[in-house]
Amino acid sequence: MRVTTVAALASCLIFAAACSDSATGVPSSSLRPGDASLAGNPPPPPLTGRGDGEVDPFSSDISTFAATTETAALNACGSLAATPLSYEFDYLLNKEETNEWAHLKLDDQNHQVTIHQTSSKIDANGEIVGPDYVFRLTGGATGELDAFGFSLVVDGIVTLSDGTRCHAQANLSGDLVGEVIGN
Repeated sequence: MRVTTVAALASCLIFAAACSDSATGVPSSSLRPGDASLAGNPPPPPLTGRGDGEVDPFSSDISTFAATTETAALNACGSLAATPLSYEFDYLLNKEETNEWAHLKLDDQNHQVTIHQTSSKIDANGEIVGPDYVFRLTGGATGELDAFGFSLVVDGIVTLSDGTRCHAQANLSGDLVGEVIGN
């Protein structure tokens, strides 16, 4: 009876040790988190809100575009009307302040515009519908983006309502007036 009791007690102890939550050893890893991940600082919440701005396209002559079938001859688009814009936006600046994003959801259009600025470049992509034209932003931009707004000269392709296309640039500007969402 003593052997049976000892065997039962030993099997209970082995079972309890196998099911316990405590680790018997410290796992080792060659990967160690850096100071930033140990600090526990999450990225900042985005700034969101509503804004108003304007796109004011103007034709330009860039010979590499003038020779393609995607574009028409110089001034084929003629004078284009400035278009006021209203939009909802999200704006994010990383904590190193070297990478900014603004995402504009244009009112009364199913189009959006994204502006991205780093410490070395700025670009803008998307489409904007104006009176009798669509302006497709093709990435190139100069100017500035910050938490208060943006003022850019952007590159793009204008398509008129009759199908005529031409390379154009536009002054794209607007404000960012919003509120921080988060804790």
